[in-house]
Formats: sequence, C-alpha cells, structure tokens
Amino acid sequence: MRWLPVITSRARFVWGSVWAGLVVVCVVVGIYTRLSFTDINADMDRLLDMPYRAMPAFSLDQDMVPEPDRTLDLHAGPADVIARSPVIVSCVFEGDRRYQYQSFLSDMRVVRVYQGDGIAVGQILPVFEPARIVKDSPTSQYAMPSGMYASGYVMMEEGGTYLLFLAAKVYAAEEDRTGKPTEYVMQEHPYANLA
Repeated sequence: MRWLPVITSRARFVWGSVWAGLVVVCVVVGIYTRLSFTDINADMDRLLDMPYRAMPAFSLDQDMVPEPDRTLDLHAGPADVIARSPVIVSCVFEGDRRYQYQSFLSDMRVVRVYQGDGIAVGQILPVFEPARIVKDSPTSQYAMPSGMYASGYVMMEEGGTYLLFLAAKVYAAEEDRTGKPTEYVMQEHPYANLA
C-alpha cells in the first residue's frame, strides 16, 4: 500500500478548512437568498401606493391578435359580453386588495345584480383585476395592466362603482377549494369593466 499518498495533519487541516468554508458560504448564500424573498401583501400601504403605468397605445392589427384557441372578436359589441357572462353586477370597490396569481384580487360589494344565480346585494365578491407587478430594478417596481387590457385598463378606485361582466375563476381539478369563496375574473372583452 505504498502507492497511497500520506496525508499529513497540515493537509487534513487545509482540506477540512476548505470544506468547512464551502459549507459556511453555502449557508450564508442560502440565508441571504431566503431573506431576499418578499411578501408583497405584508405591507398593504406600500402595495396600494405602488405607481401604476399603462402601456402606450398600439395597433390592433399587430399586437392584439388573439391567441389561436380564443374566440375573441375585438370588434364585438356589448351584446357579446352580456351573452357570455354568467354574472353581471354593479359593485363598489371596498378598498381591500391583495396580490396573488400575478394579478390583484379586489373585494367588491354588490349593489345591484343584473344576472347571476346565488349572488345577492351586499355580498362581497373577490374579483381578479388584470394587472401585475413588474420590477424594473431591484428597488423599483410598479403595477401594470396585463392581457388584452394591456393598453387601457385602470385599477379600480376605492369607493368607485363599476359594472362588471364576470365568470367564476376556474382552478385545477386537484386544488381543494372546499370552504373557500368563489373568486371571479372579468371577461376578456373591451366592455367587461365599465365605470
């Protein structure tokens, strides 16, 4: 067994120090990474005061072409959105808003029901607003409309009354929604949210 190198106590110390140093570096990087995660909903004042930017106007022909699986007619009138909306309500935005699923979930108090089974006046409906948070640098972020609303959606204001054309949000079959309220999304249509 003379072909095996002899490891001196100094070599053991050096290699042990290198491995210990690597472990310490990994632990420090892991802790730093974990501390960099932010819960955007933890500071509601900051969330509600976030700057909002609308994208510049664009050409319907170039940028707003529906995805192949959609049947959206960009020139359809109000009758189209009425026909395909299971819920049509007039609501007041209560001011409660949280960020989830890359959009804002806003609580709306129903003041009038035009269409929708099981919806009552005074009921609070959680409605997803089509806007997401964009970070343009590590210290700067803003809210911006998304989807077909990218060039014109304005976030609902507290106390404002809105006519909403809604559908229940569809979740994956494996997600357990037992005991949770039905959440709604606005129809993807130019007339889905009228102030």
